[in-house]
Amino acid sequence: MQHTNYMKTMRISRSWASAWSGVVGVVLTGAVLLSGCASSGPAGSAAGPVTEQGAQRSKADQLLLIASVELKRHMYQAAQAELDRCAKLDGSLTSSQKKRLAKYREEAEAGIGAQRTAQEAITQGDGHLQAGELGAAAKQFDNAYALRDHLPKTTVARIRDKQQAVKTRKSAGKKRIVQLFRQSREQYRQGSLDDAEAGFKQVDASGIKLSLADRRGDLTTPTGYLKKIGAAKAKQQAQEAASAREAAVAAASEAPKKKAEPAPAVAEPAAEADVASAAAPAEKPEPVATVAAEPSKPAESAPAKKQEKVSKDDLASAAAPSAAACWPARVVTTGIR
Repeated sequence: MQHTNYMKTMRISRSWASAWSGVVGVVLTGAVLLSGCASSGPAGSAAGPVTEQGAQRSKADQLLLIASVELKRHMYQAAQAELDRCAKLDGSLTSSQKKRLAKYREEAEAGIGAQRTAQEAITQGDGHLQAGELGAAAKQFDNAYALRDHLPKTTVARIRDKQQAVKTRKSAGKKRIVQLFRQSREQYRQGSLDDAEAGFKQVDASGIKLSLADRRGDLTTPTGYLKKIGAAKAKQQAQEAASAREAAVAAASEAPKKKAEPAPAVAEPAAEADVASAAAPAEKPEPVATVAAEPSKPAESAPAKKQEKVSKDDLASAAAPSAAACWPARVVTTGIR
């Protein structure tokens, strides 16, 4: 009995000893490892670069995550800024991080370009809307709405409002456009091509589609009338050019004939002396004084002289001899008395 109890006690003691030896071994092994890590200088210096590279890769993951969230919110410029910061860590990036960086960059650039194009279309659409060009305005707003996948929700809502405004104005202005179409058609039939062309252009720019009933059964659309007007104007210009060429040819053929005809003779002006003599009245000759004859000798009668025609130049000299002849007679008469 005592022997049996002794044997049990020995077995328990041995089990406890083995357990304690295992605990002590674990503790001693841990202590050895800790002491080895603390005392090994070269191993510690080798672990430094590995830790820095890991920190840079972790930072790159954070930047890529932020960029992806901003891309989903259509904040492309902010995302591009985060991607630029990530690109500076290129030496520490893994291959998967580099692929994500390239993909996000493409999305950001595409989004920035789409937003710029949409904004330009919205601006042009507003200008057309203010000018009353509803068709052109609707086209620009539709182009902007087509890029809605790259636009913020607020911008998409603003584009929809503008599209609705165009539809409302089209409905309100249709009556005026119908009247303008009919007026322009009447001007076209009367030959007022310029006025008709201006009216049809306004109808076409309005973007309002006129039905066959609006045109009163007219199969020609505003665009069709514009084509007809263009053809008519081209025909008129061609006819005017042909008439101008014919007139130029006729003028060129008449020029040689005018040169060949002799110039008409021009009468020479009469001499001044002849004109003066012809205009002056002829001078009458002075009467010849008769001398009293002596009683014993009757005076002889002067023979009748024939009147001769004298020239205009001798009229002045004809009177001089008669006056000279009278002077001696007066002297003789005085002597007799």
